[in-house]
Amino acid sequence: VFEDCCLAYHYPIGWAVLRRAWTYRIQEVSGSCNLPAAIFYLPKRHRKVCGNPKSREVQRAMKLLDARNKVFAKLRHNTQTFQGL
Repeated sequence: VFEDCCLAYHYPIGWAVLRRAWTYRIQEVSGSCNLPAAIFYLPKRHRKVCGNPKSREVQRAMKLLDARNKVFAKLRHNTQTFQGL
């Protein structure tokens, strides 16, 4: 069974690339995925970039995406509440 996982890290990952990511997920070591990684999803051409989760740039990008998604979730909730009135 083929799993959708990173087999190697992309080096170097530019900050401009990480900033354009719309979400990410953490890949744990299991089965055929034997590398811990942060997988960033880019909207352009549905590309994925694999980063080392211990890298400072990758951790910074994950924090940025967490904060951005938290704001967007709050905005979505407020818009849905307003439309429901």
